[in-house]
Amino acid sequence: MGAFPVAGTSPGAMDRHIGDRLRRCREGLRVGLTDLADRLGIGAPTLERYESGAEMMPAALLFEAARILGCPFQAFFEGLRPARRADAAPPPRPAGQPPAPEL
Repeated sequence: MGAFPVAGTSPGAMDRHIGDRLRRCREGLRVGLTDLADRLGIGAPTLERYESGAEMMPAALLFEAARILGCPFQAFFEGLRPARRADAAPPPRPAGQPPAPEL
């Protein structure tokens, strides 16, 4: 898994999620694929690969797409939960709750 794991996803799944959110935002605003690609300074096939999750979209380009479309940048990440690092401390237990069993 990559340097930025997300719970329950592979890096490709994250790229597909972000690309799908971008496509839905673009289509919801009735902006054509070619129009957005031109405004971003990339080819339509490249934007299509980003939207399908076949390639990871650079953050700066995603930020620019959000600005052009008027979509909040964070909207592309909604629904993704950050994974806990293996070396991170467990979340605090509510008072009075017994510890979880060791697996």
